[in-house]
Amino acid sequence: MSERADRRRAFGSVAELYDRGPAGLPGRYTWLRTQTVEEYLDYLSTHSIYVLLDTAVREALFDDIRAGLDDRIVSDVDTMLYLARRATGSGQ
Repeated sequence: MSERADRRRAFGSVAELYDRGPAGLPGRYTWLRTQTVEEYLDYLSTHSIYVLLDTAVREALFDDIRAGLDDRIVSDVDTMLYLARRATGSGQ
């Protein structure tokens, strides 16, 4: 089963959260995310601080990171959930 499917099973769908009402809307979800080194580097490569680096510098940095890490990286992940409903009768 995919990580996304695991999370959905654990937390439920957005519709289910709405059905639970305000008491059923915890604003913070935490879990452990396990990634391979390559998946982690792919993740880092989406952050502007790395995107803005010269390609050669970024590749050298990622090589150093790759060499210094184990095969798998486990990260603590916190996600904040904010739900809003569109106001009715707003003329839109």
